[in-house]
Amino acid sequence: MIGLMRKDFYSMLLYLRQIAVVLLFITVFSAMTRSTSMVGFMLIFLSLNMVQSCLFVDEKNHWDQYALTMPLLRKDVVKARYVILVLIGLASFALGIASNVVLCLVFRENSLADSVLTTVTVFLFYMLSYTISIPFAYRLSADKARYVMMGVMVGGAAVIGSVLHLFPELKTLAAPALQMLPAIGAAALVFLAGAFVISYKISVAIYEKKEF
Repeated sequence: MIGLMRKDFYSMLLYLRQIAVVLLFITVFSAMTRSTSMVGFMLIFLSLNMVQSCLFVDEKNHWDQYALTMPLLRKDVVKARYVILVLIGLASFALGIASNVVLCLVFRENSLADSVLTTVTVFLFYMLSYTISIPFAYRLSADKARYVMMGVMVGGAAVIGSVLHLFPELKTLAAPALQMLPAIGAAALVFLAGAFVISYKISVAIYEKKEF
């Protein structure tokens, strides 16, 4: 399984230069607009997108057919991809929080709590979106899984926007609700962990029966 993970890391190196260029422009734009959360948002988005890109590249190059000629369990092939998702997700989250701290120190008028809250929300939302999409990549294709992921993101954003539009008074609950944020964050993390386990089991079940 370590070898499978190393293969994915080597594949991701091809995207690092592109990501670095994009992040450079985003950092400059953030400095001009004094935005402290945009860099963290893009870090998480671009980093997790590399995992989806690896699925697409593997499918295009018929990597699974080759991998299954080696002494590997099908479950290990799936497990390696989920471990990569967790590692990349946590690394991008840590870098996103670090960027929040640095930019808030530079632009002292910005709230660190608001920036961190935005980064945490983006991390949980994107991790959930990718977690839901991976079984579709194994069942259908990596390309179709992208549409599923986009559908989850757009649908989730639409639901949140609709709720805030229908109940505008919720926007005024921000300050009193700050005390509840740790409990809300813990509940969201438990929900994400449950969804992650279910997604993994579904992916293993699909991959075990898949013919190449």
